[in-house]
Amino acid sequence: VCTVLNDCEVSVGTAVKFYWKEEEVEEESEPIVVLPSDSLTKPEAPEEVEEESRQRIRGRVSLSSYSNIGQKRDDRHRLMTRVSFNADNIANSNFSVETYLNYRRIFPTDETKFAPNTSMLRVFSLAARYQTDRYMVAVGRRINPRMSSVGAIDGLQAEVNLGPAFIGAIAGSRPDHIDFRPNPQLFQAGGYVGVTSSSKAFRSQTTLGMIQQQNAGNIDRRYAYFQHSGTIAQKLTLFSSAELDLYSLINGVAETNPRLTNLFVSGVYRVNRAINLMASYDNRRRIVFYETFQTDVERLLDDDIARQGLRFRVNVRPIKYLTTGASVSRRFQSDFQNRSDNFNGFASYSRIPVIGGRIRGSYNLNISNYLRSTAISTVYSRSFLDRALQVDLYYRFAQYSFGTETQSRNQHYLGTNLSYRLSRKFTAALSGERATFNDEVNYRIHVRLISQISST
Repeated sequence: VCTVLNDCEVSVGTAVKFYWKEEEVEEESEPIVVLPSDSLTKPEAPEEVEEESRQRIRGRVSLSSYSNIGQKRDDRHRLMTRVSFNADNIANSNFSVETYLNYRRIFPTDETKFAPNTSMLRVFSLAARYQTDRYMVAVGRRINPRMSSVGAIDGLQAEVNLGPAFIGAIAGSRPDHIDFRPNPQLFQAGGYVGVTSSSKAFRSQTTLGMIQQQNAGNIDRRYAYFQHSGTIAQKLTLFSSAELDLYSLINGVAETNPRLTNLFVSGVYRVNRAINLMASYDNRRRIVFYETFQTDVERLLDDDIARQGLRFRVNVRPIKYLTTGASVSRRFQSDFQNRSDNFNGFASYSRIPVIGGRIRGSYNLNISNYLRSTAISTVYSRSFLDRALQVDLYYRFAQYSFGTETQSRNQHYLGTNLSYRLSRKFTAALSGERATFNDEVNYRIHVRLISQISST
C-alpha cells in the first residue's frame, strides 16, 4: 500500500512519526476581500465542510491464483478473490459503509476428496454506520475495535462518547462456527466501558466489558474481557488483553467459576533510533462453549491445559543501510508437553555497492518434543523502471529431523517474485518457485492482480 522512497527500509517495530504545524489565526482582524470594479453581485462564500465529515472512499480488489504442480503428488489449483471497501462520510454526511470479504475456489485433481470444501465465501465485514462526535450506531456484520477479540458481530452496535470516557453495547449473533453464515440461534449481547487519554507524554485506551453468548436460547458462554493499549513518552508501547470466563455448566449444574482463558501482554521499547526491544507473554486455555460442545465438555475440562508463550526480540541498526535483529520464543504447557523453542536472526543491507538493490539473510532454528528444524534463506531485491518493477530472487534451505528417524529430510527452494505497477491504482504480480525434496520436484505458481480504489 506504500511506495519506498530513497531505499527507506521499513521493518516491524519501526517508529513512525507525523509532524504538523498549526497556523495561527488572528481573530482581531478579518480578511479584506477586494472585488473587481465591474462586479455587480457579492460572490457566495464556499460551503465549509468539517474535516471529520469529509467524504473518503477507499477500496481494494484482488484476484489471485495458486497452483501446485507436483511430480509425485496430485496437482492442485486455487482461485481467491478479496474485496475490501470503505466509504466514510458518504456525500459529506455522517453515514459510512464498510465491507471485507473473500471467495475461494479449489480445483483439485480428484474433486471427490474435497467435494464439500471446493467453494467457500467468507464475509468478515458488511455494515453501515452512522457516527458523530457524540455517538455511533452500526448495523450489519462488523468487528468492533473496542472489543476486537470478540470477532465478527452480526447485529446492532452502539457507542456514546462522554469526553475521555465512552460506553457501548452490542446485540446480535455470532457467525456460524462451521460455514461463517449468519446464525440467529447463536445470540449474543454485551456492553463495555472505557477511557482514553491523549497528551504528548502519554496516550492510552482502556476497555472493560462483559458479553454473554447463547445457543438456541441457552447460555453457551459468559465472560468478561479487558483490553489496554498505550504509549509512554513515545518510547514505550504497551498492549494487554485478558478474558475471564464466568460461567460453567457441568452435569446440568450451572455455576459461576472464574476461569482465565486468555492473557496477553506485550511491550516495545525504543531505546534510540538504532535499537528497539520487544517482549511478550501469553497464556491461553481452550475456550469451552457449554451448549455447542455438550458431549465434549468433560473431556475439554479434563484437558484444561494452559498453553503459554514467551517471546523476546531486539532490532539493531549498527551502521547506515544495515539492519540486524534476533528473537527467541518459547511455547510450553502446564503439563510440560508440546514444548517448542524458536530462535531467529536476520541481517538486511540496502543500497548494495555497484549492483544496487537490497539483500537479506535469515536463520531459524525450531526445537520441539518431536521435531528439530533449521531454515536458512537469502533474498535479493531490486526495483527497475523508475520503481514500477520490483524483482525478488530468493533461495531457502530447510532441514527436518524427527525424533524417531535417524536421517534428516532436506528441502531446497528457489524462486522469484515479480511485481509491476501498471498504473497508480493497478498492480500485477507473478511468483514462481521450484522446491526439491530428496528426489521429488514440485513447482508453485502464484499470480495476483490488484486494483485500488480511492477518492474524496
